[in-house]
Amino acid sequence: MRRIIILITALIAVITLTGTVFIGTAKAERHLGYFTASWCHYCKQTTPIVNKLKREGTPITVMDVDSEAYKEAARYYNIKVYPSFVIVNVDDNSGVVTEVTRRQGAMSEPQMRAWLTRHGVQPSK
Repeated sequence: MRRIIILITALIAVITLTGTVFIGTAKAERHLGYFTASWCHYCKQTTPIVNKLKREGTPITVMDVDSEAYKEAARYYNIKVYPSFVIVNVDDNSGVVTEVTRRQGAMSEPQMRAWLTRHGVQPSK
């Protein structure tokens, strides 16, 4: 799966062929998209962990599908279960974004840290 990246100040917008926008930071090669919904019980357990990792500098974009901005992204990535996590690889040189892996359902903090580390998502220094 390939997408075109447009650099906009400190953010990148990854625009898919369907016009979906995925926002992340240009600092990281690997980036986590976190799909959540306000009505999701497991998301309420997972979101504090995601926010903690984000504060630590882990490159994460939180996509709340209750927001119109992310409904199209959820459709494009075929998100059917919440929470869902999609790791993408961002090539700053070529502007290509490729999906690396995904995971559905809640994770504990140790599980999430291990999964992110295994797939190369590291906090920005």
